[in-house]
Amino acid sequence: MRPLLVLLFLCLSTLAQAQPFADREFDARGLDLSEKRVLQAALALSGDYVGLLDGAWGNGSQSALEAYTMRTAGTGKPRNRHLERLLSTFEAERQDNGWQIIHLEADDLSFAFPLNLLLETDDPETATYASADGSFRLTIATLDLPQMLDAHDAVAAGAAPGFDLYQSYQPDRQITSATLRQGRLAYIRTDRIGESGFVALTMTAAPVHRGRMALLAASIQRGQGTELALPTDGLLAMMAAQTVQPQVTMPPQTSPRDPDRSANDAATSTGTGFYVNNTDIVTAAHVVAGCARMALANGGPLSVLAQDGDLDIAVLSAPRSPVWLSLGTETSARLGEPVMALGFPFLDLLDQGLSVTGGNVSALPGDGDSAHEIMISAPVQPGNSGGPVLNHNGAVIGMVVSRLDDMVVLDETGSLPQNMNFAVSPATLTAFLDRNRIVYPVAPGRLFDLAGGIPDDVARAVVAIYCFGD
Repeated sequence: MRPLLVLLFLCLSTLAQAQPFADREFDARGLDLSEKRVLQAALALSGDYVGLLDGAWGNGSQSALEAYTMRTAGTGKPRNRHLERLLSTFEAERQDNGWQIIHLEADDLSFAFPLNLLLETDDPETATYASADGSFRLTIATLDLPQMLDAHDAVAAGAAPGFDLYQSYQPDRQITSATLRQGRLAYIRTDRIGESGFVALTMTAAPVHRGRMALLAASIQRGQGTELALPTDGLLAMMAAQTVQPQVTMPPQTSPRDPDRSANDAATSTGTGFYVNNTDIVTAAHVVAGCARMALANGGPLSVLAQDGDLDIAVLSAPRSPVWLSLGTETSARLGEPVMALGFPFLDLLDQGLSVTGGNVSALPGDGDSAHEIMISAPVQPGNSGGPVLNHNGAVIGMVVSRLDDMVVLDETGSLPQNMNFAVSPATLTAFLDRNRIVYPVAPGRLFDLAGGIPDDVARAVVAIYCFGD
């Protein structure tokens, strides 16, 4: 009898191995942590998963997948082929609406943010981002304890009768979500910062954005988050079959760095800036000082969102761009590391487009006036101000602000300075953006090899800024 049982087991094992991969029952144990996080994100977007994108595949994650397959395929036993539609829908949403992980460095908080969907508003009191039709809004604010309690009470008080009201209060994190009487959805999460402060992320949205709202809420975490891109290898990619393309090339645009000479001949000065998200440009404050109006080379209007003359940093609201630069994850540059400075020097005299010069970080921030700057040996000229400084991984680690005055140094020392130029340090730049609630993607690691030149998308994210007088 025993040989017959062994033979039967071997036959069943052979049949299981012969079963096509797509028809096999899904088993999360074959996925790595990043794949599980992507799958949780896809289920949050579909409206089936409520929880954190932590990659811990437990009963909640499995039940969410079973609910999804029951609704879409009529079975509570998910098979690998059932994930194809789920993942392709998520990847299309991620690419179309530009979902990227944003890290609020000052608050040490990360979350997924749809850069192509939510644009910064003109609200002077808070950092508020909204869809074009106003149906999805996100506000980021710093609150004290009474304000935090009032904010949660306001959401709870607006809950519609008969709908679930969710509240979770922990010492360092509070969450309230509800369906409001008007039918809109509301969500607020507050995380403790310091002894008595809280950073609050508040969302309101029409029901059509329920999945997006759930995805953003599920992605919030302390510390630096990781991107939710579908891995190009592994089991999850096989389950996605051929419908999901992990990477896409940014669509072409009319380059904002092709000068329209007739439109900008009247400019009183020029400088450089670079997109840090799809609507905001960082530049030097002195580039836009005294400008009655500002414009890109193609005539696109610019306006100041925030500026600090002492730090020499300004952020401009700009026409939407499909490309932007990532900031470095390091809090400081490394002495001696190779860098490239990008900009538009002597734009009123030369018509040669973007200029790139190479050098090294020759000095780190010191004390006093130099506490916010690094010194670089990459040559810069008038017009380079506001341009990015890229490290060997392709991430922005500074912004050009000044160079030593040759004649002053010659008069003082009897020698001409050799490539002693200054850029705002990366820590100063990111702290300024965080302080003014400017969202920006953080470099996930190596973006490109500096030795191979500047990729087209990077070059297109660096723009010439024209300043016009009265």
